[in-house]
Amino acid sequence: MPTPAWTAILPAAGTGQRFGGPTPKQFLEIDGKPIFIRTVSTILTVPGIAGVVLAVSPEHFERMAQLVQEFIPNDIGIPIDIVEGREERYLTIQQALHHSTAHHAEIVVVHDAVRPLASPRLFEAVVKGAEDYGACVPALPIPDTVKTVDHSGIITSTLDRQQLRRIQTPQAFRRTLIDRAYRTLEADVLPTDDASVIERAGGHVHTVLGEEMNLKITTPADLAIAEFFVRTFLRE
Repeated sequence: MPTPAWTAILPAAGTGQRFGGPTPKQFLEIDGKPIFIRTVSTILTVPGIAGVVLAVSPEHFERMAQLVQEFIPNDIGIPIDIVEGREERYLTIQQALHHSTAHHAEIVVVHDAVRPLASPRLFEAVVKGAEDYGACVPALPIPDTVKTVDHSGIITSTLDRQQLRRIQTPQAFRRTLIDRAYRTLEADVLPTDDASVIERAGGHVHTVLGEEMNLKITTPADLAIAEFFVRTFLRE
């Protein structure tokens, strides 16, 4: 069966407070390319991609537009639209869902702009999962022992890691499903990912195996690891 048409939404409005430094991490470079450009470039190689919506803070709108023009060929035939993000991630996603490029898509894939190492295979897997089940996200087993602690840092319990997973992006959804779930989201809820919005709406989210190298660039150490991986394995 052919891959269904899908649109990617990339939240890139973060300020990089946890990373430190004056430059938001999505604009930092790995081997000469901005992180978000590497992410977009991978997405453009995946079958079925029909459009990309980049959500960025207003103060960095022009900068992102210039970098897209500089690094992405004009003749790709796939629209790359830039919209202004909001103060909270979930509000940014809500706004992007109503953009015309995403609004007419069968499948919507939300992916952190600062996860530049996700493979095309992973995008294909979650898109297929969303086509089959409505919602699909990458998940990884947790190899470490996981415990809960109280406010003083004292261990209070040990969790069964067999039932725990680390969830990544890209996260894929039938557009009608994620749009409906966001419409019913309570005003006082701050979801940390889009799968949790589906969960709160009573929906089920399927999982596929994630990728260990699908790092979210959050710290300088993450950037160093990604730089090493690209220079060692992915340099063109």
